[in-house]
Amino acid sequence: MTPTETLLATHDPEPVFPLLQVKRFVVTLPRAHPLMASALADVWSWAVWPGTWAPDCGIDAVAHTHDARTISIQAKAYAPCHCITNTDLYTFVSESARPGVDGRMVVATTDHLATNPARLCADLNPPVTRFLRLHLDRALDGSSIPAGSARHAPARR
Repeated sequence: MTPTETLLATHDPEPVFPLLQVKRFVVTLPRAHPLMASALADVWSWAVWPGTWAPDCGIDAVAHTHDARTISIQAKAYAPCHCITNTDLYTFVSESARPGVDGRMVVATTDHLATNPARLCADLNPPVTRFLRLHLDRALDGSSIPAGSARHAPARR
């Protein structure tokens, strides 16, 4: 069982709600891995972040970096074989296209990203950093995550 599978099986007594488990994990990212701790000063769920401007419309969490940048985060709890499409990202991208949002991150339980959303993530300003299943597994088991690898996760054709 991979660390991500263990998270989804044991992090919450209600395994029928994997998205809630991933959202809860996202809030712990600065404590989950040294790379994240060096990048993120704090993370809040959308519901408790002091700058919330509306109900949850695609942003699941918000992080502040050590240099006071604001990062919007979306959690995606998908089967490992699921391929993320543009449709999966549209609400998050449109909701996070606001003044004061300095970056975007998608945390997903799959490593598969179709070609068009991979290009969308890279071309947006600010771009979308991808923290996919491989990164989750490494964060959860304490392995190193090479700097920059989250941004350059493989696209699927």
